[in-house]
Amino acid sequence: MKMRRRSICVIVLSFSLLFWLLSQFLDEKSASISASEVLKPFLSCTFGEELQVVRVDERVCAEPFRHIKINNQEFEISVVEGFRVMLAFAGRDYYFANLKIERSEAEKYLDDKRMLIQQINSNGLAGYFQKIGDFDVYVEEKEELDSGGSIGVYTLFSDTKKVILTAYILNQGEEQRVFESMDEYRDIRDLFLERLCSCSGS
Repeated sequence: MKMRRRSICVIVLSFSLLFWLLSQFLDEKSASISASEVLKPFLSCTFGEELQVVRVDERVCAEPFRHIKINNQEFEISVVEGFRVMLAFAGRDYYFANLKIERSEAEKYLDDKRMLIQQINSNGLAGYFQKIGDFDVYVEEKEELDSGGSIGVYTLFSDTKKVILTAYILNQGEEQRVFESMDEYRDIRDLFLERLCSCSGS
């Protein structure tokens, strides 16, 4: 009986140590993510009780730019700082959105914006433009659910902050999503975009 109790104690202590080491690792990882004052508000953005930030990755790249293609031609978009934020609804196993947060070089921002809008217009998806707060929002959207990897791509430009946000709202499958029709999806999308734009503090 004593040996059995001792074994149980050892197992409990081992699990306690494992959880402590895991928490230390996660704390260190969070602490290692450093953002400028411009991007910090987007990393701490809240989207309500159900939609939660579940992962944040800092862009690690030696080159201060990324490549895009427009009509099979390659162009550079400046990126001096960037993060990827993954969001999911509570209790769901699949991501709702993949959010890319980037800050351009100040002197290259307008060229970056022009090229990205040109790329959006060349994609041939049903799209439109709207203004939300400080942001110019360009929408590329499918006309029905469960078609391809994403339902829509939303590119947001802040001319004052030289910030570009790209939100890919993902197809989650009928079992995982929290909406049943495109109308319900659009209501959730609009609320998500409004809250995202409000995070800039402007």
